Amino acid sequence: MLASNVTRIPPFPPEKYLPSGWSGSTELVAHSITEELVKRGHDVTLFASGNSKTSAKLVSITKRSTFEEGNLKIHKEFELMLISKAYSMAQEEHFDVIHSHYDIPTAHFAPLVDTPTVSTLHCPIGFWYDKRILHHYKNTQWYVSISNDQRRELPDLNYATTVYNGVPVDDIPFSDKKENFLMIVGRLVKEKGADIAIRVALKANIPLYIFSPVDDNSKYWEREIKPFVDNKKVVYMGMRPRKEVFRYMSKAKAVLMPIRWAEPFGLVVAEAMAAGTPSIVFSLGSMQELVEDGKTGYVVKNEEEMLARIYDLGKINPALCRTIAHERFSIEAMVTKYENTYYKIIQNNKKR
Repeated sequence: MLASNVTRIPPFPPEKYLPSGWSGSTELVAHSITEELVKRGHDVTLFASGNSKTSAKLVSITKRSTFEEGNLKIHKEFELMLISKAYSMAQEEHFDVIHSHYDIPTAHFAPLVDTPTVSTLHCPIGFWYDKRILHHYKNTQWYVSISNDQRRELPDLNYATTVYNGVPVDDIPFSDKKENFLMIVGRLVKEKGADIAIRVALKANIPLYIFSPVDDNSKYWEREIKPFVDNKKVVYMGMRPRKEVFRYMSKAKAVLMPIRWAEPFGLVVAEAMAAGTPSIVFSLGSMQELVEDGKTGYVVKNEEEMLARIYDLGKINPALCRTIAHERFSIEAMVTKYENTYYKIIQNNKKR
């Protein structure tokens, strides 16, 4: 399991282990997969920072994360060192499969060893990735998309499957009794649409709680969010422990996701579902795959439709949300699909 050494695995509490403005969602998914695989009896080696907490065998090239050691500006060099370590060990036939959470960087290394690499694409193709590089390396490793929509930009990559990210459903408190407030959770960037959520909440006259890290240099926060925070109608909660976020989530009327970009997945939607709370989302990226309109929330096209659907939230059955979260978005469901993918790839590699 080839994870990042930018942050500790798992990267919580966030105020200690996450750089300003980072979400830690990729590292959390890598941690969840690792721990469940070990629980199922697999022999797993985790490549991560030296202070990571894991049940797997830990291999690292730094005592602490590069963020903690103050090396964030050159973190890519340390990442390459960690990746090189993994592939050097693979040359000695230590592994059946390498699962990378690095996408492009491991594509350079994968052809150099016989061990197959499966890479999970955690970001939108074409947003942060250079499509030319991925296209050049489209067959050097297997790729896992985290939604079907994510594939649109490069449909001819060597995809193994689509695996939805999993959340710890049983650890998320459930409630069918909702209180009169809305939530938005995630990075405070234009793409996530917190400014839209504020306008919708104010028009609906329902308090909005914002759970988010703030980038210290964020003009978006200063200009479009902070002026509306009065801790009554718009409450900025900052980056809170996950247990506390989940506690609020279980009581919220809804989680809002008025995104402006093609979100490849939305952990917050799955978490809300587990809490029995509907999401109202804009129909971009993976949202139409994750939210079953009228069952687990509402998929809308714009701000006006989002406002209108707030008055239909009582039609959503919290218990059904929880059931669907178990079936589609649990860690167990995610890892079972990855297990099947590993076996498929190993079998294919033996035929070569």
